[in-house]
Amino acid sequence: MPLAFRDRSIKQKVIAIALVSTVIGLAVALTILVASDIYTLRGNARDFASSLARVVAVNSSAALAFRDPDTANEILAAFSSVPDVAAARVRTLEGDSFASYRNQLPRHAALLARLDAGGEAHFRPPDNAETVGPGQPSSVFHDGYLEVSQEIAVNGKPLGVMDLVLDLSGLDQVIRRQVLLALLVLLGAFAIAYLLAARLQRLISDPVNALAGRMREVSETKDYSVRVPRTASDEIGTLMDGFNTMLEQIQRQDAELHV
Repeated sequence: MPLAFRDRSIKQKVIAIALVSTVIGLAVALTILVASDIYTLRGNARDFASSLARVVAVNSSAALAFRDPDTANEILAAFSSVPDVAAARVRTLEGDSFASYRNQLPRHAALLARLDAGGEAHFRPPDNAETVGPGQPSSVFHDGYLEVSQEIAVNGKPLGVMDLVLDLSGLDQVIRRQVLLALLVLLGAFAIAYLLAARLQRLISDPVNALAGRMREVSETKDYSVRVPRTASDEIGTLMDGFNTMLEQIQRQDAELHV
């Protein structure tokens, strides 16, 4: 506890200890909970995008094998039923674009503009992308979106790659709501802890204040017959007993001196 807080009243100290303990404990718990939820949500988004990529890659293999970009474009157009898919592309092993899809929903405009500004390399997951397993999609999270790449192969022979971009703006909104909810819970717990601490601190501060008041009374009046009624069996009660015993001894010695 800082030295500046040392001279505060017992009431303030008890309330502060209760609030600090409550806030720190709850903040740690909420942080772990929110972090776990974010990890789960991102994992679900990756699994969802990877499943889409695998299915479309299988369906596109024949079109790529027979060099039929029209069919490949029709297959990619099925992504229009998945609002979160912002863009997709089938490319050859040489990296040339074979077929592509762009979601025309207004909410994807900013993301598509960023992808266009980033060029070809920005559309493709980097070498450190996460790979689930051999032949499985590789994925990487960027700022606001997820890129997934799935190899397209026929009978084990690679023909090309399908790239998919999943817009995570909806996921980001869910995460922001969870963080806001956690902050509101923390604020509510702070308020409740303060109210409870303000009431419960009386169990400590009232007996101590009563004892301090009797000590001042004895000091001012020199009346050693004053006693402090014991109100509890805890350490404060023991302190009261000790004070009463001390007054008894002083009263007895004072009486002996005046005999």
